[in-house]
Amino acid sequence: MTTCEPSFRRRGGIDETAVEDDLFLVMPDTQAIFHLNAVGSALWRLLAEPRTRSEAAAILSAAFPDVPPSQLNADIDRFFEHLRWGGLILPEPPSA
Repeated sequence: MTTCEPSFRRRGGIDETAVEDDLFLVMPDTQAIFHLNAVGSALWRLLAEPRTRSEAAAILSAAFPDVPPSQLNADIDRFFEHLRWGGLILPEPPSA
């Protein structure tokens, strides 16, 4: 059985400011500021192209081999939820 996991991409028009390994995102319409640490910043960069949560997790696991998988997965889930809640990422329409 194959599950169809949704892909997400970054919303356009978000202002970004990098400070060392952290990234600050500013929503243009509300001026709300979102702070992302190194893992969150990497996830944000990955979502420049549509990716599923599983694809992002596989890439980040390779990029952060010293982070325990359980911690990395919890971080990824938290960041996906944070980015979705803030309107920073959008579901990618399925391709026909």
